[in-house]
Amino acid sequence: MNILEQVAKWIGVELNKPFRVYDGLTGYVTTAVFKLDRDGCQLQVIPEDNDFIDPYAILYGLIRGDLVPKTRMLDDCPFCGCQDVSVQRMRFIRGQTQIMYTVYCPDCRAHGPLEETEDAAADGWNEK
Repeated sequence: MNILEQVAKWIGVELNKPFRVYDGLTGYVTTAVFKLDRDGCQLQVIPEDNDFIDPYAILYGLIRGDLVPKTRMLDDCPFCGCQDVSVQRMRFIRGQTQIMYTVYCPDCRAHGPLEETEDAAADGWNEK
């Protein structure tokens, strides 16, 4: 397993399946795919418009946690009605690194419960 396959597994996306990438600071969304073929694994970024997007910038953003995969449909924000909520990965360091997830609204900055998986965070948000 090469490093890109490990990154895909770590952030919870399937190989050869496009996923949306969300930037919580700017609200920018694009599509990417970890493509596995006979040449190995590559990260391909599919621009929304005529934008040029550096796949390395997307990869480093995913590794750092600045960018997150938008993998699941979420209910609109119950506070402001925003439709652009997303699951955010949070990294805590207290002796050891711990990854937690929450749903975040970029408009009113509301967030859901902290959970150990993306699915649990999405479920907690959708159950409100």
